[in-house]
Amino acid sequence: MDGLASVWPFSFWFFLGIEDLPLKAEYTINPEREMPHGLVLGLGTLAVLAFATYFVSASVPPGASWMAATTYPMLEGYYYVFGASEVTRWSCLILVAGLMSSLHSFVFASGELIAQMAEYGLLPTSLGSESATFSTPAAAITAGSVAAAAMALSLYFTLGQNVEKVTDVTIAMCLLFTLISYVVQLGCFLWLRREKPNVRPSFRSPFGVAGAVIGLAVCLVTLATVLYLPVRMGRFYCYGLVLAAAMMAIAVVAHDVVARRSREDTNPSAEAGFASPGALSLQAAGHRRPGSDHAAAPDRL
Repeated sequence: MDGLASVWPFSFWFFLGIEDLPLKAEYTINPEREMPHGLVLGLGTLAVLAFATYFVSASVPPGASWMAATTYPMLEGYYYVFGASEVTRWSCLILVAGLMSSLHSFVFASGELIAQMAEYGLLPTSLGSESATFSTPAAAITAGSVAAAAMALSLYFTLGQNVEKVTDVTIAMCLLFTLISYVVQLGCFLWLRREKPNVRPSFRSPFGVAGAVIGLAVCLVTLATVLYLPVRMGRFYCYGLVLAAAMMAIAVVAHDVVARRSREDTNPSAEAGFASPGALSLQAAGHRRPGSDHAAAPDRL
């Protein structure tokens, strides 16, 4: 059980990011039909690749325990199959293309989230502006990228320029942030299905209430294993969890302050930079983002 608990959080990385797909509903042609298909195909592909990676890694001598200890398991697998030559080593640059595409999708998804938070008055409204040329949330993408780079560099120099320590801290942060967001999203989905069954979203989840309940259970188990990481894997995972908790506490306090200001002032000054309660209600009703050709979809779940 101890071994299972120590590796469970890392298996979560196989499926991390699939939640970004519903964020593209407003860019999808016929989302009512295409989004459920995309979700089913995406999760099916991830499941197949996850099990294939497990079986292939276990088949490479001297076995799964050795592959688990290496920093570059896929590269080691290529060395075993094709030989440890310079050609094999440099051909692995192809793997960078996959990593880059994954990174770019996360950057775009984070920009979308920041822009939506700006629309609803949780962040300065200037972060919700779009590029006049590409109709993308350029300000939000730039702000999110700069903040992420600043945090990574701060951790790098604070932890003595030790990449492994930075990795431990950031993995713990990402896992905790992601799991809490999943729990909140799934909880909201179940609440909406029970309290507002007549709300018609842009598409309906192909997994329904049963899928949300199973997903919520998996998230809670995974959250418990993440909290166990400092005990099993070292104190730097604890640093990441503490830092993530502190950031969430700051975000909650900031949200409360902004919400109070919005309630107290029915006509906020322009320099405040936050949307008024009236603007928030219009956004919640599904109005379009300024400059956007796509309708907002707050009820995607």
